[in-house]
Amino acid sequence: MLVGPARALFMDEISTGLDSSTTFQIVNSIKQYIHILQGTCVISLLQPAPETYDLFDDIILLSDGQIVYQGPHENVLEFFEHTGFKCPNRKGVADFLQEVKSRKDQEQYWTRRHEPYGFVTAREFAEIFQSFHVGRKLEDELSILFDKAKSHPAALATNKYGVTSELFRLVAALGRNMIVANTFGSFALLAILVLEGFILSRDDIKTWWIWGYWASPLMYGQNAIAVNEFLGDSWRHVPPNSTESLGVLVLKSCGIFPEAHWYWIGVGALVGYVFLFNALFTLALAYLSRRGDEVQRSASLKSSSSRMGSTSEANQNRERGMVLPFEPLSISFDDIKYSVDMPQEMKAQGIPEDRLELLKGVGGAFRPGVLTALMGVSGAGKTTMMDVLAGRKTGGYIEGRILVSGYPKKQETFAHVAGYCEQTDVHSPHVTVYESLNYSAWLRGTQQDIFNAMGSMYSAVIFVGVQNAMSVQPVVAVERTVFYREKQQECTQLCLMLLDRYWLYSSVELIIENCKL
Repeated sequence: MLVGPARALFMDEISTGLDSSTTFQIVNSIKQYIHILQGTCVISLLQPAPETYDLFDDIILLSDGQIVYQGPHENVLEFFEHTGFKCPNRKGVADFLQEVKSRKDQEQYWTRRHEPYGFVTAREFAEIFQSFHVGRKLEDELSILFDKAKSHPAALATNKYGVTSELFRLVAALGRNMIVANTFGSFALLAILVLEGFILSRDDIKTWWIWGYWASPLMYGQNAIAVNEFLGDSWRHVPPNSTESLGVLVLKSCGIFPEAHWYWIGVGALVGYVFLFNALFTLALAYLSRRGDEVQRSASLKSSSSRMGSTSEANQNRERGMVLPFEPLSISFDDIKYSVDMPQEMKAQGIPEDRLELLKGVGGAFRPGVLTALMGVSGAGKTTMMDVLAGRKTGGYIEGRILVSGYPKKQETFAHVAGYCEQTDVHSPHVTVYESLNYSAWLRGTQQDIFNAMGSMYSAVIFVGVQNAMSVQPVVAVERTVFYREKQQECTQLCLMLLDRYWLYSSVELIIENCKL
């Protein structure tokens, strides 16, 4: 991306998985690149280190969809002091900016002790910023008209397709459901494209489908554009042996009306379709029942009827205890060595060894009730060590001893009592998180349970057939897609990696309390 001709760079959370030193080097390199080549770069980061924060020229602070601050990073603390909040001397600015917007932590930074404190929302911060000198300067700059003569003619070109937007708003209002809207919208789009007179000319459309030709908005738009072009001066040449101009002949050959008044018919029809789709959209919102009203009503009845039963059941559970049986285990390892075959590229450089050693006599112990942090820069071997201890390495050479509560580790039994969140997300995007967890629980059960699950899947494929399911797979995939944030909730390691320091601290506190149980 940096090598290409791009001069506007947008980077989202580029520090994920990197240590603070590597993040600083990357941002510093990007800063030099932007300053030298006069480029534009916007980077979103979660709680950067103080030295990384100081590299940025401008800061955009978002909260609840509102721009709380936008301007030079030298004035951000001045702005919050103007609102009554001050960053402590030894507090990182990035941490302060994150916590000053929080309802839980905002009060500790309040400096106007003679005034009663009240929580300042993101909207109030945004309104105060408009009166701040940085906000006023930004507003004055934005009010200056852009000199279009100094830019490329197509640099800021914007086109609004009113009929298209109104049509899809209507489809969404009628469907009220992703599957229904996708199905009906795809069919409507197909009919409009096929019957608009370009893919199939008017003469080739069957009689029973000609109504679709007259109902297609694209037909009127195409006729208006074609008439406006081919009836112009550049197409008025009359070919030999013909009494009509070249433009009229082209229009007739394509099945398009050659009369000049079709330009205004097309314009009027498109305006009429905008009002028609808007009216139908309004009627659909006004008279069609909202999706899920009946489900919510039945759910509320069920919840009210079962509230008494759940209360008594909760009391019974409290009496007999809610702690699941759990046996603490300790893990110790001594002189762990892990090596792989020496790559041919390194042998070509003159390295005589046959193996490349990645772990060199590592030892340690993990005790119950103690939360241990494995730290190191990128490439230090953290993931390699975790894979070796968890038994996830399928290649290479492992040496050393791994003991579980004093007994040699056996991978067959260790897999039933251990959980491992890998660095690489292996979750399938076509299944839900619940199904993945359920399937993982099946894998920890007996062999017969696994055979039953696989047999059910095999029977479904045999009786239903893969070909019969292919037509609904795209729609089902959209409905069952597990999005990025949902994946992170399943994978604890990536989840903690993407949290800012405040939430990371709270999450680790929760894990520590669970470890002590």
